[in-house]
Amino acid sequence: MLPDIALVLTVGICAFTDLHKRKIYNLMVFPSLITAILWYLLQDPSLIKTPLVGVFVGATLLMLPFMAGAIGAGDVKLLAVVGAWQGPLFAFQVLLVATIAGGLWALGILWREKRLLSGCKAIANTFLGLVFLQHGLSKLPRLGTSVLPKQTVPYGVAIAAGVLVCLGWR
Repeated sequence: MLPDIALVLTVGICAFTDLHKRKIYNLMVFPSLITAILWYLLQDPSLIKTPLVGVFVGATLLMLPFMAGAIGAGDVKLLAVVGAWQGPLFAFQVLLVATIAGGLWALGILWREKRLLSGCKAIANTFLGLVFLQHGLSKLPRLGTSVLPKQTVPYGVAIAAGVLVCLGWR
């Protein structure tokens, strides 16, 4: 129960700051991350693998989108915290829901800005470049500012939505 409450509080505060300030603060994610690890250590030291693997999986899942310029570092750290509190599978499930939520939000913004077609083409090109890694990681295709919506999607809100949906499914 405490992991659920701590995670909802963490993602709720991060979603609020991301929505209003476009920033997810380290002052929020790092204490939550440390608390999650300590929680598992105090419950049963043999469970320490859950938060550590969860952190690794959560951060790794968003590393390529971060390197492509599609999301910020705070989003990567927030999903790592999700993995720390609930484990790697939960972090993956949250990412799936967050991807749908954030993608629909971004498409709505592009549609409103009358740039839906050009935006989708650029996203597809970036995705294909990521999938095939044509030039290696050092020359990873980046989404340029001319393609991205003028109004960005605060992905912390999408991650928070993913957490709420996934907790509700359990």
